[in-house]
Amino acid sequence: MAGMQLLEELGKILKRIDLQDKRLKRAGSKQEKKQGDLEQSREDARQEAGRLQMRISNTSTLKSALASWSSF
Repeated sequence: MAGMQLLEELGKILKRIDLQDKRLKRAGSKQEKKQGDLEQSREDARQEAGRLQMRISNTSTLKSALASWSSF
């Protein structure tokens, strides 16, 4: 009788451990997704900064060309 109760209690404990493990795995995968999203955002920002730098450079070159052309 006592052995059966112990087995039932052990079963309940194992179920709780299994549920906690599943929750931790879900939380971990959510954290990994957030990390991946953050890294993608950083890469997008780097690319946008590069494009803006190129536009600034092109604008500067265009201004120089127009200034030298208008001096003729």
